[in-house]
Amino acid sequence: MTAPLTYLIPWGYTVLLGLEGWRSPLLDNFFLFITEFGAEKFYIVLIAVMFWSISKPIARKLSFIYLTSSVVNLYLKTIFAIPRPADPLNDEILSQNGIISRLDPLADEMSGSFPSNHAQGSTVSWGYMACAFGKRWLLFLSIVMIVLIGFSRMYIGVHYPQDVLAGWLIGLVYLVVWLKLEKPVMLLRDRIPWLVQLAVVVLVPFGLCLIAPVPEVDKVLGAIAGLGAGYILEAVYVKFSEHGRVPVRILRSIVGLMLVFSVQIASKKILAYTSQALPEHWEALVVSLMYMLTGFVAVFIVPWLFTIIKLAHRDV
Repeated sequence: MTAPLTYLIPWGYTVLLGLEGWRSPLLDNFFLFITEFGAEKFYIVLIAVMFWSISKPIARKLSFIYLTSSVVNLYLKTIFAIPRPADPLNDEILSQNGIISRLDPLADEMSGSFPSNHAQGSTVSWGYMACAFGKRWLLFLSIVMIVLIGFSRMYIGVHYPQDVLAGWLIGLVYLVVWLKLEKPVMLLRDRIPWLVQLAVVVLVPFGLCLIAPVPEVDKVLGAIAGLGAGYILEAVYVKFSEHGRVPVRILRSIVGLMLVFSVQIASKKILAYTSQALPEHWEALVVSLMYMLTGFVAVFIVPWLFTIIKLAHRDV
């Protein structure tokens, strides 16, 4: 192996074998549950519900800090090219270091191992929410969730400890830089016509996807384009209010999630049906468009429907 940091694999693998000895049905179920708090579906629910029913400004920023951090993570995975712990590509270096036992991971993961996006993404997202809301209880909960999500990736055998530690560190640096730049960037954005913003938020992600494609980045860049376009058009044409009575907010969230996941399921079925006939570069484009559609529906179509069926009123 010639990839950077491969010399850490034997140490990390030994740690994971030690954690595997702690396993029990109760802990297995607990950490498989915890790890889902760093998965795609959780962030779809979190960002959508926050946008529809809690705070539109915080939801917008949360979605972009998480998604742009994920883009960075995917490029880092490609640069370092460290195989997952259970990947047979590790067998040679493990054998050379006298490690005979092999892990039995509790989940299958296909992307690169270093750094952990669950650790990095939870640090930027939970960390940003703690800073944005300024509540002590949320700060405490955020720290607990960041630690548990990162540890869960080691417990279930899909990340080395160095992946998780790097994810936490990169996420923390990314969060600090974001918080420093957030205000001046927002001021700059407000001086740019919304049509120009719309062009940038759609063209830049798709341009990056075409110029520098890496595994899985088409999904994230498509989501950035869809959410960005939806946020801009919602602010111009819909202007719905996320406030209201608690039962209405709950109903709003239930209805909205049903619509968003229906669109996502339908899109995946269409992709599965058409992927066999598509060249590889066209398939990546279709995946990007699917995620763009899902994001756009969540933050423009669904809020517009809320105003139509009287689940939300428009801000004057």
